[in-house]
Amino acid sequence: MMSEEHQLAPIQRQQALRSALIVGLAAIIGSFIPLMPYFFLPVGISMVLSILVAALALFLTGAYKARVTIGHPVHSGLELAAIGIASALVGYAVGVLFKVPMTP
Repeated sequence: MMSEEHQLAPIQRQQALRSALIVGLAAIIGSFIPLMPYFFLPVGISMVLSILVAALALFLTGAYKARVTIGHPVHSGLELAAIGIASALVGYAVGVLFKVPMTP
């Protein structure tokens, strides 16, 4: 009954492993994008540049998603960039709330 109503199919182990590897690799690459400025520049400049690079990467990802699926690329890019910046601000606020020290 579940397979008929929800059109479920048995999961193949190879497909699940491939999907897990793709998602894991994407997360690792995506995590390095905002860290890149810290490898080459002083911390003060890197903080600002990291936010700008991450926002640009999120915008481009949102615009690409809209082109591949449906939607307006600029709207989708701005939406994803805003969500990313908002989540970064929440993370920063939690750090301030718990008095996590900032190291120079």
